[in-house]
Amino acid sequence: MKKVVITGATSGIGLAIAKEMAFIGHHLILGCRNIEKAEKVQQELSLAAPECKIDVLEVDLADLSSIRDFADLMNRKYKYIDVLINNAGVFSDTKKRTKDGYELTIGTNFLGQVLLTKLILPLIKKADKGRIVNISSEAALFGRIKITDSLFTKEGKGFIAYSKSKLAQLLYNIDLAEELKDENISVNAVHPGHVATNIWKGESLLMKIIGSMNTKKNMSSEKAAKICVEVALSDEYSNKTGMFYEKDGEIAYNKRCLDNDLRRNLMQMTNRILMKK
Repeated sequence: MKKVVITGATSGIGLAIAKEMAFIGHHLILGCRNIEKAEKVQQELSLAAPECKIDVLEVDLADLSSIRDFADLMNRKYKYIDVLINNAGVFSDTKKRTKDGYELTIGTNFLGQVLLTKLILPLIKKADKGRIVNISSEAALFGRIKITDSLFTKEGKGFIAYSKSKLAQLLYNIDLAEELKDENISVNAVHPGHVATNIWKGESLLMKIIGSMNTKKNMSSEKAAKICVEVALSDEYSNKTGMFYEKDGEIAYNKRCLDNDLRRNLMQMTNRILMKK
């Protein structure tokens, strides 16, 4: 039985991953924004897979103080963590901000994820062989980042903001893998596929139309969860790090993902911001 942290596990891919992990019999720690929904998931999974232990902890990736509280509790409650699955994320078709004033998409999908990972990394280092799996998207390959003082505060929405946040996530995936290359920890990103999940149900008329179409034509969360679970648990991926996978194999990084100057500047700026908060 492995201790597995899954963020955003009340719906979509996160819930599908949690279900599959539960039936295997692992100890799940579900980090969720909506604690009421998370407790319902906990009850349902406990009935379906009674041999699985399931804990629920509250965390909002759009609130840095919430992340710090979550990590503090994690470090007090657990001796180690085997697997961290960074699944929680947003797609916003309207302009919104996090509690700390950052553009919602990059603030949640990138800044929140980086802070959470950094704060519970000591627990992952205590595992026999730790794994970090970042649920990303091939949208990252279309993303563009310009390092300016307004990178995280400039208003944004839709695919442009989403692809930028996912490019930042892949840059962090590479950076963290390099940082931990001498540790017994693998770090990999996964594009689960084009999935019919609640993330595409936006507020604008356009997104309501697109969301309905996506639900009909895209793959189910259960199918998408397969590759995520494999990268998190399979021996095939145990000695691979810094990679980007989909169900058909490795996805090649493009030149923006491999831009070392961009990555270094992004992470320097990110670390300065997170240290201030």
